[in-house]
Amino acid sequence: MTAHDFPPFLSRTVRAYVTILETLLITGMVAIVVIAALQVFFRYVIGASLSWSEEALRYTMIWISSLGVGLAYSRGEMIGMSLLVDTLPRPLGLVVQVAGRLLILAAMICLMSYGWQFAERTGQGIAVALPISMFWLHISIAVSAGLIALHVSASLIGVWHLNPQPSMSKQ
Repeated sequence: MTAHDFPPFLSRTVRAYVTILETLLITGMVAIVVIAALQVFFRYVIGASLSWSEEALRYTMIWISSLGVGLAYSRGEMIGMSLLVDTLPRPLGLVVQVAGRLLILAAMICLMSYGWQFAERTGQGIAVALPISMFWLHISIAVSAGLIALHVSASLIGVWHLNPQPSMSKQ
């Protein structure tokens, strides 16, 4: 689903959001490459490992995954089984698509709530090698669920916009 699939008033906002998200993801990937290269250089050339690099790589990958999963959902890059929906008559297929998205949305709302609670409960801990609160790592669960919920909501709007209901006219 692209920005063009939305009503014009949402299209610009969607493009800005995707641009910001892609920029964060690219920045995270660049950070991973730089940190990994530094880790290899220090370990094999200098002979002294960096104490923080492995943890920084792990946390950066977690955040990249958390931020990118919603975008992957919107682009249809997640595993899905549409064989049943594709064989159903169009109106029934739309009902199944909407019902599936509503179930995903409900699950993501629950995951946001529990992810936030988990981050709050474990937020007092400090990472082993980096001086950051574990809250910033664990909140990625709630953020990921929130972004997926946003993308699922957008796909609901897209389904509705691309498949408008026939108007009820008096005969």
